[in-house]
Amino acid sequence: MTDAKHHIEQMIAECECIVDGEYGDETQAYIDAFMDEMRGFKFPLFCTQSSDLPSDRTIKGMRRAKGWLIANMATLTSQTGDTTTISTTAQASASASVEVTMSQVFDELESLVHDDSELSEIKAAIADLEAAKGKSPETICDKASKLLDLAKKGADVAKAVGPYIAMALQGMG
Repeated sequence: MTDAKHHIEQMIAECECIVDGEYGDETQAYIDAFMDEMRGFKFPLFCTQSSDLPSDRTIKGMRRAKGWLIANMATLTSQTGDTTTISTTAQASASASVEVTMSQVFDELESLVHDDSELSEIKAAIADLEAAKGKSPETICDKASKLLDLAKKGADVAKAVGPYIAMALQGMG
């Protein structure tokens, strides 16, 4: 087990302890400390449209944090698989790299979308967006727009495909 995976698993266990009320009167202090640690995931939180998560310093926020950590463990621990890597370099020579795999998006969608034809349509739109990489910005934007239109059916679906769309848009040009 990698150190990163072990750390994420410890954070998930800490969420469970807090939600279960194991810290009694000191629960809020543990929540605050945990959410301060979550701020260290600023970029992944941004990529998954969850930047507000560390601000929700409640039991509900802890449940959301636990779910977010579980859903994003593979990305946070840099586990490999079929991946698409987008790297950008700013003029200040800083670089950022985010990896979201099609299989990760598909796995998450399968737990969110229960209508087989709707799921197939969304998966096809993701495959179209993947195929558009390297083509004109207009083509990529058109494919991203189609995927966003399909994702409007539910906030959870939009959150699942959002990072993948962001990667495709970052790769333009």
